[in-house]
Amino acid sequence: MNPVRNRSSQETDGLKDNLDPSLVELYHAERELADRLRNASREERRGLYRTVYDELFARFSARPELHTATNPEIREQELRLQFTLLEPLATRETVFLEIGAGDCGLTLMLAGKVQKAIAVDASPTMVDPNSAPGNFECIRCDSPPYPLSPGQPTIAYSCHFIEHLHPEDAEEHAKEIYRLLAENGSYVCVTPNRLLGPHDISKHFDESATGLHLCEYGYRELTRLLRNAGFRRVMALTGVGVPARARHMWPLTAIEHLLALLSRDHRLKLISTLAPQSRAPFRPLEQVVVLAQK
Repeated sequence: MNPVRNRSSQETDGLKDNLDPSLVELYHAERELADRLRNASREERRGLYRTVYDELFARFSARPELHTATNPEIREQELRLQFTLLEPLATRETVFLEIGAGDCGLTLMLAGKVQKAIAVDASPTMVDPNSAPGNFECIRCDSPPYPLSPGQPTIAYSCHFIEHLHPEDAEEHAKEIYRLLAENGSYVCVTPNRLLGPHDISKHFDESATGLHLCEYGYRELTRLLRNAGFRRVMALTGVGVPARARHMWPLTAIEHLLALLSRDHRLKLISTLAPQSRAPFRPLEQVVVLAQK
């Protein structure tokens, strides 16, 4: 695998003439905040995630990069993509758990399909209990252990969540999901593929994630993480915006191995050549989408 290289501060400063100065300011702020998380102890990180993101939004409330989820059209598209992926897995017996639920939009959409729908987030958007369905529950929690009874959820889900965790916390999160799931339960995990990244603010400056994506994953790395947490089988779920269909992992890990031999620029150019009409998140391999079975 080719080593990735981050640009030096001198090279970064040289980009200021070509980029919005406020974008450069946001980049340096994210790096500083991310380093606080990277350098904190496990105990210090409890509660620090919420502090870091609250500070970021307070300092850069006007930056559009931080508010794509508040755009109704973009948010509706995101929810539909995820709903289409998950709907075939949901039944009337399903207890659905979403970690990193944010505005709880997806959990509420699935509530009509499942026995119970549970949303967990460090700072969830409050849902009016008078308008929420009776089988919906919202839990505010910053980090594991999540206040749920083990054996309750049959499907756990997270999307663009695990990359925001310190690697140690990602391991703890995966073990906690395994502990909470019912026997034969499944964890669907979606995260941006590091081979086509970075996907945080550092994409404008660096060749690997240095902002608030504390660790980005490919299929190989995410599979290893989940298997180490105890999951007996990890399968790939195909595509974005299509009903879930589990497939063997090895073709994707083989492709990733070959792509990793190329430089980042050559990887992106190759993907663009193979799929000239597609854009993120629809480019091939743009998202790592897996189904881990307990």
